[in-house]
Amino acid sequence: MRNAASPHDPREVLDVFIGAVGFFAFAFFVITVVCELTGRDALGWALTLLAFVLLLAALIAARRRMTRRFHRT
Repeated sequence: MRNAASPHDPREVLDVFIGAVGFFAFAFFVITVVCELTGRDALGWALTLLAFVLLLAALIAARRRMTRRFHRT
């Protein structure tokens, strides 16, 4: 448990968002693969997957920038 007087690490918020977006990206990946294999229309699922992957990449890049800035100070 963290001490109440300790400073809040802003990277924790990004870590939570990365985890949530990563979970949904994986779920939409599975849905897209199942739709492709069963012959159902998968375009909508694939575009949603693309949006989650792009969002995940942006969050990871932001986390890297924040980590570099955190280690400089």
